[in-house]
Amino acid sequence: MLYRVVGRLFYGLSVGSVALYAATLLRASGAKKTGGILGWGATADSRGERLGIFVGLWAPTLAIAGKIFEDKGREQAAMQAGLTTGRFTTGQGTTGYKTPSPQDSIDRADQMANTTR
Repeated sequence: MLYRVVGRLFYGLSVGSVALYAATLLRASGAKKTGGILGWGATADSRGERLGIFVGLWAPTLAIAGKIFEDKGREQAAMQAGLTTGRFTTGQGTTGYKTPSPQDSIDRADQMANTTR
């Protein structure tokens, strides 16, 4: 549950980053020219634009972090509900989850009965 909450928090921060990017660019578009270093160079407009781009680049990173936490939360919820028995590797090298079948439960019960005798 905590993973899913944190995932949603990261998604919200990602949307907030885009909003902050837009606000920074709007503010920079109305900025006045400043002297910059030694009286020449950067204007407040260009500094605001660079800051906006920097903040705007956080959005994908935060969204990916949100996806990772959300997936971890789903995995944890599935494990607690007993819907998965663990990871397995397919022939292509990808991992997935095995859903237990009724026969798996019977086999597991037989194994437990044989070990307790």
